[in-house]
Amino acid sequence: MSSTLQADAFKRLYSEEYFDNFIKEGLRPDGRRLGVCRPVTVAVNAISSADGSAIAKVGTSTVLAGVRLEVMIPSSEAPADGRLVINVEMTALATPDFRPGKQPPITHSIQQRLQDVLHIVADPDHEEELLMSATVSVVLDEAGEMLGVYSVGAATPKQVLSCAEMAKQRHAELLAQLEAAANKMEEA
Repeated sequence: MSSTLQADAFKRLYSEEYFDNFIKEGLRPDGRRLGVCRPVTVAVNAISSADGSAIAKVGTSTVLAGVRLEVMIPSSEAPADGRLVINVEMTALATPDFRPGKQPPITHSIQQRLQDVLHIVADPDHEEELLMSATVSVVLDEAGEMLGVYSVGAATPKQVLSCAEMAKQRHAELLAQLEAAANKMEEA
């Protein structure tokens, strides 16, 4: 039996022990240190039929976003306001809750969160999230100012503060990447 096959079998059968072995060494299975985020790439104009679009990759996770604009008659109560409609769809590989013909419940939660505020999540992958005793979501505005913190589980105040600091650093990195991608688009 190959060592890759043995490692995969150990990971599936003893996932907690598998990850514990890496955590003891201060690493993740992909070789990154625990505090290091996955690499990010962003490309714009990924969908030719959309008015604007982007594809973003965080490690092996990929998100595709498209924007369609439409002229509409404003409401009489708010004639200067527009309307934003957010739709989230997931593929079968995006979540274990996927069922053909029906989007998983998490899509509604994501739509609502995006509707409420644009936020950046410090990025554990799905397998890591399943083994966590706590999760912390830090909500930032476009200027990187903290709007809120959502914590589930047994996170200590020190851990929450650490997550908030990491989210601010990540925000600055991602903002620079987005600005670089927008500048490339303007030059083209």
